[in-house]
Amino acid sequence: MSPRLALRLSSTTTFEAEASDEITLVGGLEGAAWRPRVTLKQLTPGLMKAIKGLAAGDKSVSELSASVIASDGFAAIGKLRVFLKKIEEHAFIQYDLFLDDGLALSLVPVSLSFRRAEKLIDPTTKYVLSRFSYERRDEAGRLVVASPTSHAVVYVQQPKIALALFKLGQPASVEEVAVAAGMDLESATFALEALANAGAIEAVSEAGTTRADTDPALGQWAFADLLFHTSSRLGRHSNPFGATQRNAARGFSGLPILKSKMSDQITQLPRPDMELRSQGPSFSDVLENRRTVRTYGDKPITLDQLGEFLYRSARIKKVVEAGGVTWRPSPGGGGIHETELYPIVMGCEGLGVGAYHYNPMDHTLERLAANEGDLYKVIEMARMAAMLDQPAQVLLVIAARFQRIQNKYDSVGYSVMMKNIGALYQTMYLVAESMGLAGCALGGGDSDLFTKISGTDYYAETSIGEFLLGSGPDPRPAPLTPPARMARS
Repeated sequence: MSPRLALRLSSTTTFEAEASDEITLVGGLEGAAWRPRVTLKQLTPGLMKAIKGLAAGDKSVSELSASVIASDGFAAIGKLRVFLKKIEEHAFIQYDLFLDDGLALSLVPVSLSFRRAEKLIDPTTKYVLSRFSYERRDEAGRLVVASPTSHAVVYVQQPKIALALFKLGQPASVEEVAVAAGMDLESATFALEALANAGAIEAVSEAGTTRADTDPALGQWAFADLLFHTSSRLGRHSNPFGATQRNAARGFSGLPILKSKMSDQITQLPRPDMELRSQGPSFSDVLENRRTVRTYGDKPITLDQLGEFLYRSARIKKVVEAGGVTWRPSPGGGGIHETELYPIVMGCEGLGVGAYHYNPMDHTLERLAANEGDLYKVIEMARMAAMLDQPAQVLLVIAARFQRIQNKYDSVGYSVMMKNIGALYQTMYLVAESMGLAGCALGGGDSDLFTKISGTDYYAETSIGEFLLGSGPDPRPAPLTPPARMARS
């Protein structure tokens, strides 16, 4: 039996209404909340049978056409093509490839932008897996092949397709793939065309390169970056998106606003007098003068300065227990504020060397029982990343309690965290500038090393950002902390 590409209604598409000469389809992308409707009118009996036959999913376009011709004559073929195009444009259709031994793969749109192309495979050209393609098991237990460059995915139904993918790990012609996978040439051509439509494979040039290697735009993307970008935006996937609260519905409990205290060794931080704000520089001056500072003053930052900085940039200002949200100096997606601050202190007048957790409600520091060698390692990594010529004074490690966000949001969770940390960075920069301190945000850090220091579970809470803080070069403006407080240090 020759290979056959059959059209089938997607699992989320149904017939909602039906009359003698019209039918309404309601569906949408798998996982998507939006369910578009399409009504096909003036259907002849043959066209009605063909459209309803899509639910069975066992007919190719040529077989559907033959059925319509037999019933309604050649004049109905034009309408069939128009109706099929309309159905395809709404992603109501998936494409099932049948070989001699049954269903081999399914090509499934994940975007309304998908348009299946034909005759993509040249027998004289070699093909290779795209460096952006990947395989995984989805939540339904299916083996899926996908790429962030595409608007469709392939579900693998037979081992011979997996053998073809293995062969395509290196450049291979369709004939070479057919031999390796135990398929005839026509079947291999159909399979590769489906994989090409899903962005899983690319043509290899005579120079041995692909578009992903040489395109001036696409070629500069890293796999992880492009996958993160496309999966956290709409347009190239059909995953649940936004504030779905799906994980809560699955029985996973949310996390409280505040962590349990991490230590009995508590340092109460002084609270600055915020009424003295008018004595500081104007917002415009702070905004215009804000910059990364990698030079420290002769004396280290003080405990009062650190306390004021944390109070002005990260404290909890208001709690709404019913919604599990808080108001803080910087904005946070959904008011959830999943971030936690961990000062790693190497040079702070009035505070011992060590790792601490900041309690934003009590405005206290909780000292952690961290290994001294790990502390020096993380602070030295930060110093090198910032290209400091002086020893680092305080490293503020910003961690995220991931499930605070994940319990509410789907697909966008980590993206929300990155936006939140960007807002927090800016707040920290502005506060540092206002106080005359030296602030420097870092581009990366070791999240595994942080969990070793903090004792947290990597998948529950680990670092997503770092900010170096130290005394600013002299002269520097007086902080807002009242003089009596300053005298203590």
